[in-house]
Amino acid sequence: MFIEKPDILTKNIIFLCSLLREAGVPIGIDRSIDAVRAIDLTSLYSYDDFYWSLATVLINKKDHMKIFERVFQLFWSEVNANLDFGKSGKKENDFLEKEEPTNDNSYPSLSTTPDSKQSQQRQAINTSNTPLLASTTASINQKDFNRMSPEEITIARKLVSSISLPIRPIRTRRWEPNRLGKGIDLRSTIKKSLRTNGQPLHWYRISRKTIQPSIILLCDISGSMKNYSKILLHFLHSITHKQEQVSTFLFGTQLTNVTRELRQRDINTALDHVSNLRIDWGAGTRIGSAIKQFNFEWSRRVLTQNGVVILISDGLDSDAGKNLKKPMERLRKSCKKIIWLNPLLRYTKFRPISSGASIIRPYADLFLPVHNLDSLKHLSEVFAANKIN
Repeated sequence: MFIEKPDILTKNIIFLCSLLREAGVPIGIDRSIDAVRAIDLTSLYSYDDFYWSLATVLINKKDHMKIFERVFQLFWSEVNANLDFGKSGKKENDFLEKEEPTNDNSYPSLSTTPDSKQSQQRQAINTSNTPLLASTTASINQKDFNRMSPEEITIARKLVSSISLPIRPIRTRRWEPNRLGKGIDLRSTIKKSLRTNGQPLHWYRISRKTIQPSIILLCDISGSMKNYSKILLHFLHSITHKQEQVSTFLFGTQLTNVTRELRQRDINTALDHVSNLRIDWGAGTRIGSAIKQFNFEWSRRVLTQNGVVILISDGLDSDAGKNLKKPMERLRKSCKKIIWLNPLLRYTKFRPISSGASIIRPYADLFLPVHNLDSLKHLSEVFAANKIN
C-alpha cells in the first residue's frame, strides 16, 4: 500500500495522546512513543485492530476506558472531516460529556456489534486519507532533523539510541596461541616434544591476532549545525558509551574531548556533564584550527594505525578554508579512512564548492549524508558490510 504522506498518522497519534492527557488520562511521552511503535509493528486490517492496539498501550485503568472510547470516536471523526487538529475547537468538556448511569462497568467487548452510527464512522475512517496502515516509524526515519516538530524530535532521540556501529576486528600479521586455530605452532610443538624424545604428542595451534580499530568522532557544533547537533549528540552517546575504542570530540572555534562525559550510561547524566564543559555552542567554525589541535594533542593518544575518523560537519568554515589543507593532509596520513558526514547532502544538487568543503572533499574516502535517521542507519550498514576495512 502506497501512502503519499506517511507522517500524518504519527502526528495524529501524538495529538490524540495529548487530548487524552487533557481529558484526565495520565499518558506520558513514553506511552506516546510506545503507541507509535505499536501501530508500526502491528498488522492492521480494520478499525477495531487500530482501536484496540492503541487502547492496549495507552489505557491501564478501567475507569479511563470510557474516556478513551469517547475521545477516540470524536477525534477520528474530526480526522474524517479534514479539520486542522491543532486548531479544532474541542475542549476537555466536549470529550467528557456525562453519560447515563449504567451497571455495566466492563470493558467494551471485542465481539460487540457497533451501532449504525459507529459503523458509519468506522467505514468513513477506513476510506479516508488517514494512513492507518502506514509505517509511522519510517516517516520519522525519512524526515529531516531540521524540519521535525518537538514531539518528533523526542521520538527521534529515542530511536537514535538503538543505532550502533558494528565495528569488526582487523586481522594483523602477528600470531597468537589458539587451540582452535588453523595454523600449527611448530616452535611450541617441537619444544614440548623434547620431553618425549622428540615425539610430538600434541600439535599446538595458532591463529592471526585481531585488534579493534579505533573510531574517532569529530562533530561540528557551530551555528549552522545547531539543529542537527541536538540529535547527533544522542547518536554520539549511543556509540561512545557502548564501545571502548571510540573517542568523541566536539568543535566549533576550539576542540573539546567529551569521551569521558559520554561514557555515562544514562543520556541525561552524560549531557549534564557535557553542558558543564566550556564549549562554544552555536558559535563559528574553525575547522582547520580544530583538526590541527587534534593532530598535535590527541592523534597519537587515541588514533591507531587502522583507525577511522568520522567527520560530522557541513564544511562551512569561518576561516574560509585558511590553514585547513595541511591539517587534513596530516590527518589522512594518520588514519586508514576518513568518513565525512554532511547534512547538506540532503540536497540532490549539492556540490562541495565552498572554500572549506572543497579542501576536505579530496581527503574523504566516503562522503555520506547525515540529515535523518535513515542516513545514520545507512552509516551502520556501511560498517556492517565491512566497507571500511
